Amino acid sequence: MGDPAGFPHCPVERHCRQGLMNACLETGDLAPCLPYFKKLARLDKAGADALSTSQPPADEAGRTRRVEVK
Repeated sequence: MGDPAGFPHCPVERHCRQGLMNACLETGDLAPCLPYFKKLARLDKAGADALSTSQPPADEAGRTRRVEVK
């Protein structure tokens, strides 16, 4: 969740949906990042990045291709 809670900066924190108590309720600890929420944030970031481009990615034939998140 960033600096206010004392957590380290995360490259996808702008897209994170994890609340302050999610980690505490799930693990009993105020862990900075739960894997489930990190994956959701990466998917949200990939979607936002794909939408922010002026043209969707295309293959050699000019067809729009899928953006895969790893």
